[in-house]
Amino acid sequence: MKVEEHFENQYLTRTEELRVLAVARETNTLAYTLVLILLKTGARVSEISNLLICDMSLEENPTILIRNSKGKKSRYIPISSDVVESLNEWLKERGKSQKFTTGEVITFYLTT
Repeated sequence: MKVEEHFENQYLTRTEELRVLAVARETNTLAYTLVLILLKTGARVSEISNLLICDMSLEENPTILIRNSKGKKSRYIPISSDVVESLNEWLKERGKSQKFTTGEVITFYLTT
């Protein structure tokens, strides 16, 4: 059997995206926020799981800093207002102020 060396890109349809977001929203705010970040930024799961709170700027021109990505390069990714809103809601739920603590690691455990 010949192994295909080229695979077509796979992506979610808009209906599938909405379904995934709905399930994540029903789970908890963190799950919804993570799924929203992944869908809206195109960042890799490994990149998002390594985020620090200090890597996020939610003020004017909101961005997240992806450190040591593919090729050991870092880059800034702009984030939309719905991602900012969701991040702020998650930070509020976890009992932190709107101000970020430098170097604090975001914990991405999806348990309730």
